[in-house]
Amino acid sequence: MNIYPPDSDREFQRVLVEAVTVEGADRYSVLTNEGYSLLVGPSPLVPVVGDRLRLYGRGFGYEVRGVVIEGVGTVRYESEAELRDRYLRERAERDAVKQRALDEQRAERDLRVRELPPPLRARVERFQRARPTWRRDFEPYELFVCEEAAKLAEHFADVDVGDGGAVYRLNEWAQLGYAEQQQEVTLSDGHSGNTFDHTVVLARLLLLEDDELVIKMHGALCPLVGCEEYGCAAAASS
Repeated sequence: MNIYPPDSDREFQRVLVEAVTVEGADRYSVLTNEGYSLLVGPSPLVPVVGDRLRLYGRGFGYEVRGVVIEGVGTVRYESEAELRDRYLRERAERDAVKQRALDEQRAERDLRVRELPPPLRARVERFQRARPTWRRDFEPYELFVCEEAAKLAEHFADVDVGDGGAVYRLNEWAQLGYAEQQQEVTLSDGHSGNTFDHTVVLARLLLLEDDELVIKMHGALCPLVGCEEYGCAAAASS
């Protein structure tokens, strides 16, 4: 028997299935005529080329909260309220995990902060004051970047820089390939593009001895979560 979402839910778009790839048990990757793909399943309902799907949700860039194969049945479905409740529940679970990690690591993190060069230590402490949950949510990321920046700045402050200066040498190094970079100074292999970019910026400011800008530079995760969410905006007034 076909089971469909309620008629009152009109937040959907219709698309045609152009290709189907089996990804695992009862899971299928579907390419649509709109040019994007989505994972369908787990479900015993198997989409086939030519099927018309109803995709429930706000559209491109948002989660698909419901998939219906018209004339066949519902693969999965959540109402807007159910989706919102699930988000809140999952966020609370993630927050609880991060809080336990902070409680267990607080003494270790405090020591790591104290061991940073003074401007980087002041930077982290500024964010700690800016938002009550900053340590839980963002401190490991920012602390990693600061420690790596301190490592870079220490290295280039000590090398024979010639006429170009330490900042010039750092900039040259930052343009090298990964293997060449690691031959000169070993950084963590856990960097993303974002952490590496912020590490280099902070190291450059340390070499320039611009302590004020080290302290006030945007938070390392601001490009991904925004200044308000990160506490950067609040920290700016502290």
